[in-house]
Amino acid sequence: MVWCTLVYSEGAVEQFLGIKIADHHEQLVKKVNQVFALGGNKVSLAPEFTYCIYGLVAASLSFLIVKQNINFAFYFFVYTRTASNDGSSRYLEAKGEGHRFSFRQLIWMLYANFMAPLFVSFLFMHELTGSLVMSLLGLNELSW
Repeated sequence: MVWCTLVYSEGAVEQFLGIKIADHHEQLVKKVNQVFALGGNKVSLAPEFTYCIYGLVAASLSFLIVKQNINFAFYFFVYTRTASNDGSSRYLEAKGEGHRFSFRQLIWMLYANFMAPLFVSFLFMHELTGSLVMSLLGLNELSW
């Protein structure tokens, strides 16, 4: 998806994000040509090659994060289901021997861990969507 977005946006995505991919591509070609100069060769690469590298990095990050997200989701599901199934809440407050936190404290920490990315996203909401929202509304500046 990253590759398609970069190829078919004709530079609009680069301008919106403030990334100069053309400069990055030129630096990449320069460094590749330094390596090929050892053998007396020279290459010219299309910008799509750099887009492909960006796409591969984004895909690898996505696949690397999936395992941790699945483990957390299963852990979150098991803990919250265990807490909701049992009628008595005495075990929620009890600390096991050698444990730092009670079961209820673990549940609250899981909820905090689950909601933290949403709160962090809200901190950067204007920076992420501000120019898009402002252009859709036809405003140049925020007037608050």
